[in-house]
Parts: sequence; C-alpha cells; structure tokens
Amino acid sequence: MKNQQRMFLIVLTILLVLAYPLITKAQKPPGYGIKAGMNLSGSSYNRYFSDSKSLKPGFQVGITGEYALTKALFLQSEIAFTTKGVVYRGADLWIGGTNPPVTHWKNTLDLLYVKAPLKLAYKFDMGSKIKLVVNAGAYAAYGVGAKDKTKNRYTGVERPADTQSYYPFKEGVLRRFDTGAIAGLGVELGSLQLAINYELGIRDIGKQMRDSSHDFEYHNQNISFTIGYALK
Repeated sequence: MKNQQRMFLIVLTILLVLAYPLITKAQKPPGYGIKAGMNLSGSSYNRYFSDSKSLKPGFQVGITGEYALTKALFLQSEIAFTTKGVVYRGADLWIGGTNPPVTHWKNTLDLLYVKAPLKLAYKFDMGSKIKLVVNAGAYAAYGVGAKDKTKNRYTGVERPADTQSYYPFKEGVLRRFDTGAIAGLGVELGSLQLAINYELGIRDIGKQMRDSSHDFEYHNQNISFTIGYALK
C-alpha cells in the first residue's frame, strides 16, 4: 500500500506540473458554481463475523471552480462537505444450551469530511450547448465527524433491543486525513451539470481496533450522483 501512496503522489505532482504552464497562459477568468448530490459509500474493510456489507446512502454539497486551460481542457476543483461510511449486518449465536439465543446486529459507520479534489477535465462539444465531460484526478479530505453505531435485537431470550455507539476519530480508531483517486463522467446542459463520480481511497485510514491492540486496513470508497449549476 505504501507503493500505491507513492504512485499517487507522483501522479498528482505530474498533474500539477503539466497543468501549470497551461494555467499561466489561460486568458479566460475562472468559473465557479454550486453542486449537491447523493453518495453511495463503502469500504475495503470486511468486518469479522459479518453476514453482509452494504453501501451507505449519504450526501454531498459544495462550491465548484474551474480554469479553462484550452478550449476543451479544464482544471477543476471544489470545496465540499461529503459523507462516507459503510453498513454491516450479522448475527451472533450465543454459546451454550441446546437452543441458544441469537443477537442480530446492524453496524453503521457515518463519516463526514471536508473534501478538495483536483481534476483534469476534457469537454466534448456535442452541439446545442451540450457537452460530454470526462475527468480524473486526486482528492484530499479531512474528517470533521464520525460515529459508529450498532443496533442489537435478540431472539430466543427476553431482552430488549439496545444501541451502542462511539466516535472513531476521537478515540483513535480511524485517521482523519484521507487521500485518493477520483474519476467521473458528466454532461453539461448549458449552465446545468449532471455527473457521476467514483472515489477510491488510497490512504489506509485504519489505525487501531477499538478495545484491541490489533491494526486493521480501511480504505474509503464512494460513488456519487450530483447536479450542479454554473454561476459564472
């Protein structure tokens, strides 16, 4: 994984070096806009004794900006609040007895980040103010909030359902700073922008399991569907 992080930094450096001379020659002033959308996030981590792992719905909202490097090539960035996380489900059989009780649980990890990607985008002019947009680049994000919540319900025993929660960033389970790769496809209809993006966390943000000295590896993953509007 260290080799992947090193390659990520090399690609980001090359991206900036290649874009710099185009930025200095750009005559058109930068544009900016707003965007919002839905996330479907997951992770590379497979929890022990988990029957299933599913994507967690979330949201993102932010301010976008872009520089025209050429007529069709653009440098894009944004500052956005975005959620990530994952949902695990499972059932634990109690030990002992001929008909032991079962604990059915659902574990939800909610993460909130401030994200700043940097992407190169190419716009294909389709006519009638319609453009097909392909982009790729890298992102950096800082975790501003996190909550891990487990809901338990029990069968085979008289016991009420309960909920347990803790805060992974504050308790040192997860690292706050995240970096990764991002790529997307979109369409511009005049000032309106529709896009789908995929983010893959390169940095391992897993630090240490709670109540254990064992390390673990955790990488964010996210698919987003957004709608934006160019203000300038």
